Amino acid sequence: MPLLTARGCGQWSKLNGNKVPWVAVLVMWVVGVIFLLPFPAWQKMVNYITSITVLTYGLGPVALLVMRRNLPDLRRPFRMWAAPVLAPLAFICSNLIIYWTGFETNIFLFSLVAIGFAIYALYYHLVLRKPAREFGWRQIAWLLPWFGGIWILSWLGAIGGGRGLLSFGWDTLAVSIWSVIVMLLAMRSAIEKEETEAVMARMNLTD
Repeated sequence: MPLLTARGCGQWSKLNGNKVPWVAVLVMWVVGVIFLLPFPAWQKMVNYITSITVLTYGLGPVALLVMRRNLPDLRRPFRMWAAPVLAPLAFICSNLIIYWTGFETNIFLFSLVAIGFAIYALYYHLVLRKPAREFGWRQIAWLLPWFGGIWILSWLGAIGGGRGLLSFGWDTLAVSIWSVIVMLLAMRSAIEKEETEAVMARMNLTD
């Protein structure tokens, strides 16, 4: 995410004396506690955790391609083979796994993401009183069609409470096509080379 937004992440990356991002760890602990509260069965909890975990993994392929485009000469210990092919495939697979968890799971997942984002946006603008141009709205604009599209496809599908308008095979094709479209939108809205270099410079300071 820092590579995609490049703004508004300072609070999450604060380190304590042991070089631990304590704010992010605390937030993750709170989220973990919340996840244990409202679920009547372990199976549902597994579905929710699987979806939100895969959702975070879906950001990786986009970040990889942005890095390859903006910093092609950056030194790295590992270079993934055929990234322009494997990254889109990984993004498609992530979205398929999210879709296959079913509509009921996804409506909870995206509602939770929307609530969390709204709280953070309000905190950023009203409490921290930072300018809107530094929030990175343009860089994260692709998240709305990503989440919204998968939610609509889940509603149209026949898995986990969907309407059943998309049968198996056609739903897989629809999710795959939408994934490619979303990845193209993400690449167009991602930060430019200069901003990426600035983010990497800040990250190196925490080593």
